[in-house]
Amino acid sequence: MIDLQKLSELVDGTQDHVTPIQDNLPALYSYVGLNSQNAWSRDAVTDAFMARIKCALGILGEAVVERHVRLLLDEIILRNVLDDAPRQPYARLLEIIRDAMRNHDTTGTSAPSPDWSVAVQAAADYSALSEGTSDEMLPRFHSRQFAVARAARWLRDHGYTVLVQSNRVSLGPASEARLTSRLSNLVREIGGIRVVGQIWICVGEYYDQEQQRYHLVRRVSTVVGKTSPAVPWGYLIQLAAKYPITPPTPLYAAQNWHDLIELSTQYATMHDVQPYSTWESLFKDTHTLVRWLQELAVFDSFFTLHQIKPAHAIAIVRGVLTSEQRQQVIADVATLDEVIIVAETLLNMGLAAQMPICFHWRDVAQFCAVIPPQKVAAILEKVLSHPPPAANQGYVSPTDDTLPDFTHRPCLPLHPENYCLLLPALCARGAIEAVFTPLRQADRQFDGNLGFAIEAFLRREFKSRCIATQSGKYPHQNKTMECDIVVETEDTIMLLEVKKKPLTRKANTGSDIAVLLDLAGSLLEAQLQAGNHELLLRQQGYLELHENGVTTRLEHRNRQIERIAITLFDYGSFQDRMMLEQFLRIGSNLQFRPVDPIHLKKFNELNENILQLRQQVSELEPLIVSTQQKPFFHCWFLSVPQILQIIERCQCADDFKNELWRTRHISTGSLDFYFDYSWVRRLSPESGDDVNSD
Repeated sequence: MIDLQKLSELVDGTQDHVTPIQDNLPALYSYVGLNSQNAWSRDAVTDAFMARIKCALGILGEAVVERHVRLLLDEIILRNVLDDAPRQPYARLLEIIRDAMRNHDTTGTSAPSPDWSVAVQAAADYSALSEGTSDEMLPRFHSRQFAVARAARWLRDHGYTVLVQSNRVSLGPASEARLTSRLSNLVREIGGIRVVGQIWICVGEYYDQEQQRYHLVRRVSTVVGKTSPAVPWGYLIQLAAKYPITPPTPLYAAQNWHDLIELSTQYATMHDVQPYSTWESLFKDTHTLVRWLQELAVFDSFFTLHQIKPAHAIAIVRGVLTSEQRQQVIADVATLDEVIIVAETLLNMGLAAQMPICFHWRDVAQFCAVIPPQKVAAILEKVLSHPPPAANQGYVSPTDDTLPDFTHRPCLPLHPENYCLLLPALCARGAIEAVFTPLRQADRQFDGNLGFAIEAFLRREFKSRCIATQSGKYPHQNKTMECDIVVETEDTIMLLEVKKKPLTRKANTGSDIAVLLDLAGSLLEAQLQAGNHELLLRQQGYLELHENGVTTRLEHRNRQIERIAITLFDYGSFQDRMMLEQFLRIGSNLQFRPVDPIHLKKFNELNENILQLRQQVSELEPLIVSTQQKPFFHCWFLSVPQILQIIERCQCADDFKNELWRTRHISTGSLDFYFDYSWVRRLSPESGDDVNSD
């Protein structure tokens, strides 16, 4: 494939044969090889130039040329911004070549081999006859590429070494270490609590009172050029957790804050994971899927917050653990029940303040009358607070292997007997992990049994909302299959399959192997299980579910079937329905191979699951019309907190379906369930979208 240097040589070597004869149609017809039998037309000439381009490159295929042209355009923009290299006429001719491959047919066959010299000359001829996009519009139509290039230029101008490889940029290792160290020092000099307080002021407009969370999401537009580089608030909060102590004299605080925002924004922008247009998340293919998954993970690590509604976090802890487990004494100081009471008190204090709070243990003890004060102090010190000096001590960057441990406990230590709670929704997962961690250490079977506990908890939550559920096992081909949870309405069967596997910290750095294996162990396995249930329901018309000596009959009755994979914690962008559909659709036609043979066994399992998914689709195709065009449209990927959010307004199974349907047919481009759900509820607060689209 042609590189930028060779392309530039071809462009520089083109001859202008068209301009001298642009007003002479017979001469143009003769030049392009057309014969006029009726009327003369300039459009016929330009069409002939476009056909010549497609003939020259057609053997490569439209998708290959489009993808390569995009990479060359990115490189042109990068060189232009970084080194002031000219971007025209190179960008203009590349856009013509891309358009020719996309929209025009040849009257003959393609050339036996790609001929870029013919294509470039034809593009130059076409350009001489037509008015294209002005050079001033290029930054608007390629706003993401220009933003990345400008960030790289800014960093280089400020003394950091920028490495360029084709169309991608990165910092040299020494420069990146110096930059991240500078960011850490700025946070330390300002003080972590003050940093979070400033962030709280900046993002206050995105706070959702009902969901008790901040909607820090992708904000894209269908209008090109309307999106700007985002501030990596998630990254800055993780740095703030390293230095909760606020300096007594905030020297140069205003300048430090300005420097922190500017430097962190340029650093995050240069990683090139922020989308600038709604269309960027559409039309992925086998060549772009894995890179896109990496971008999703790194974007979440830079820009978003891992939040759980505090009441949901406490409900999960109490609901998943047995009464015997909650009576266990941990750290030789208190029972888990007492720990949960203190954690709930803390989160409620944070909600009441609506800002980061600093407190003495006595401030908490006064609200925990059922627990002796000294025990409250011990719980805060040994269970709910990170050990001094604070959390995230080895953390440097979202793409670094040393990842943040802030979510392990909710509180940060300050002076002796004093603590800090940053933001309640941000600290809620820490309350869960602070309880689960000692149980894991004491019982090796805890994680293995967690999936069953989550299923039982969800069934109880559904029951409390008058949503009837079924579950149970059934035999099939010498194997025992199991439906975790089934919710029925008159027209829909919802098959819920629960997986406890979290998104690993390695996946959050953008590791392609970790991302694929995490999705395989959660989303893919759950969808395969639900798909088996669906296939049998459609083939034989019913399932006989056996549980605790009771048999129930689940009948299809030509109802719509929805398949819902559920994880304990959020997977962020990976739970968006648009992402889910593309991952399953494209991934089901791939086989993955790891570079390192140490991962071969797990990838063999992944590929086997992909083959099974492909077989499922082929068997379902004659049974349901929609599988021919949208085989995964009825698939979902949700978390327990998302389910809890949905059922807050439910009083029956129909309510659950209607609330779920609110986000079934829409996408804001945020790739965030909570934001989309909140957005559509504001549009139609009284009723969900009750449209069936099977």
